Amino acid sequence: MLTPLIVVGCFDDVDNPVIEKTPVRSTLTIDTSTLALAMGQTATRHASSNVSGAIISFTSSVPSVATVDANGKVTAVSVGSTVITVVLKATNDYTGLSKQYVVNVSATTELARKDLDLATPLTLVADEDGTITVTFNGGITLENDIYYEINGGSAQTISKNTDGSATITVKAGDMVQLYSNNSSLGGSSPSSARALVRGTRAVDTSAKFINIKPSMKTEIFGNVMSLLKGKDNLANASAIEGNNALYGLFAGADKLVNNDERLLVLPATTLKEGCYKDMFSGCAGLEKAPELPAPTLIKDCYAGMFANCAKLEEVKVLATDISASGCTDGWLAGAGTAAESTCKVLIEETAASDWAAKGGDDGIPDNFVQSKAVTGVSLNQERLSLYVEDVETLTAIITPADADNKNVEWASSNPAVAVVSNGKVTALSQGNATITVTTLDGVLSATCDVVVEPKPQEVILVKSIWLVPHLTLPTAYAIGLTLDISPANADNKSVVWSSDNPSVASVSQKGDVQTYNIIGTANIKATTQDGSDLSATCKVTVKGQGSIWYDYSVVEKTPTSPVFIHPLSIIGDGIVTYSSSDETVAKVNAETGEVTIAEGATAGQTVVITAQASEKEDGDYLYYFDYQKKASYTIKLIAPAGQGGREDYTPGTW
Repeated sequence: MLTPLIVVGCFDDVDNPVIEKTPVRSTLTIDTSTLALAMGQTATRHASSNVSGAIISFTSSVPSVATVDANGKVTAVSVGSTVITVVLKATNDYTGLSKQYVVNVSATTELARKDLDLATPLTLVADEDGTITVTFNGGITLENDIYYEINGGSAQTISKNTDGSATITVKAGDMVQLYSNNSSLGGSSPSSARALVRGTRAVDTSAKFINIKPSMKTEIFGNVMSLLKGKDNLANASAIEGNNALYGLFAGADKLVNNDERLLVLPATTLKEGCYKDMFSGCAGLEKAPELPAPTLIKDCYAGMFANCAKLEEVKVLATDISASGCTDGWLAGAGTAAESTCKVLIEETAASDWAAKGGDDGIPDNFVQSKAVTGVSLNQERLSLYVEDVETLTAIITPADADNKNVEWASSNPAVAVVSNGKVTALSQGNATITVTTLDGVLSATCDVVVEPKPQEVILVKSIWLVPHLTLPTAYAIGLTLDISPANADNKSVVWSSDNPSVASVSQKGDVQTYNIIGTANIKATTQDGSDLSATCKVTVKGQGSIWYDYSVVEKTPTSPVFIHPLSIIGDGIVTYSSSDETVAKVNAETGEVTIAEGATAGQTVVITAQASEKEDGDYLYYFDYQKKASYTIKLIAPAGQGGREDYTPGTW
């Protein structure tokens, strides 16, 4: 039997059924390579997604090492490592997308930042939506393609044979990194076109070169040599290989500005002819130029390099030989005009005579001030011997004393043993460490060896000692004294015990007091042995030991017995007081001990009469325990004679 297939449903239009679209898989893009920062330094890694309106969150696993804000900006706080987790939150995201990267924080700041940026490809960060145009001016053809990555995504290609220009479209916050492997990005540049026009630099537009220009405000940092050496070979980026290598690279890029936290670096120390010619000409937004470390300049190498950089405040040049033809021709023409009071050219002291050798035409505009460079650094101490928790301050001595940039960087080779901050060395644990101070100008350094030993144990002395001030004891008696010493953690709480009258009361070195059959007084003294020289004294008074007792413990009486006194034996001169346990059976005179059977008492009832001795104020006897100063007996009422009982006693007779 076949089971019928029943379809339940309703279609408005069976010819055009609704077809669900397969949801687009979300993507999350961010650079996940390890980020190296120094304490106090910040860096931003921008994350992006193909999801419109996606929310991306950032968290740090160890905020005490580095924090991260909602925009991905990481701030290094202390030495250590943390993991930044980036999570995509989107309504159509069914993959639970997240990515992570490690942040390592070191103790150094400026120098660590410089090392970091030497390893970072040329980076542009858009502050606004816009485009970055890469123009192949003059129809230049390259050896190899140019590549770029947006927010750490996959590499995209700008062909080496591009005719005209290529456009990179970016959004605010996008980070673009550019790199290639070419010996030169510039071609010929006729010297006749390098003319100074009204004190400014005129760029030769007929020359062949690559030009990068953003349409919006854009931050620039990283190693420009990535355009010649690629992004993975920046450790070997010390030599320019071709003439005009970076000619006009950013000419006219007036929207470029320095990044507040990251450096723009140009580390080549070996130059080629015209390599930086007009490179930043017209970059009116730049305030700080990349350091120029090459010691020997080449023909036309710096010509027009920073012309018309009106906001430029600082150029650091380490060249000592500027004899090459046209090497500084117009390199700062029109530069620094917007900040004339602060503009500086930092030139090595040893090169000063060379820079002035051209008869006054040193290539430095009048509004720039030549600064004295650092030539040496030393420390006021070369060795420190510290205990754990000790703090010592080192002083860096800069030469010359009037150098303009005397800022230094401090570092410890072993932060687990000793850390340093602004010269203040703090010893943390036993071991050895080397403290290094390095000048930011010239990267010169000096060291101090630190040896840390365990902190000597501090002796904790006794602060107070206490004994009960007075004791009255019986003869032939032993008792242990309790001594109270503070503080409880005193290192040496031992004492010496002594008695000034040992025939009356002696004391052992454990504080046990023994009295003898001699009445008198003795001062028992405990004296500390830790050097605190403290003592406590107990005055012991020894008295004869008294006692009382009744001869019989039970006395039989009839309810009609007359008043009587039960005989009490007394040794000593104490005062005796009597009491009855039940006055409805018998009453007792408190002073004499006379007992009166109460009216209504009947045979079979009992009552306890107690005698209590107490010492006289000036008595020689001490009633010390209850059994010595208290005695009692029981009166048992019986029937009269002839009624099952007898009466044998009369008051006062026994």
